[in-house]
Amino acid sequence: MIRIERAPEPSVLIAQRGEGLAAAREAHRLDTAIDFSGYGEVKDELFAMQHRKCCYCEKLQEQAKYRDVEHYRPKSRYWWLAWTGRT
Repeated sequence: MIRIERAPEPSVLIAQRGEGLAAAREAHRLDTAIDFSGYGEVKDELFAMQHRKCCYCEKLQEQAKYRDVEHYRPKSRYWWLAWTGRT
């Protein structure tokens, strides 16, 4: 696993936090699926932080858009952390 020097939290994630978190709280209250979309906006910034490599195998990658945004804690269990830079 490569070491990642974290840049400041992407501004687009900060902007989505309020809306995404409110929608997630409502979905959790209603026991419906939580929409975790919106990470496509930060993929390029994360890709640059990872030196264009897979953070697990370190294989050079061509594009960020087809890769998933992984979280340290599973979103299914820690859904309220999904819109923070601390996942």
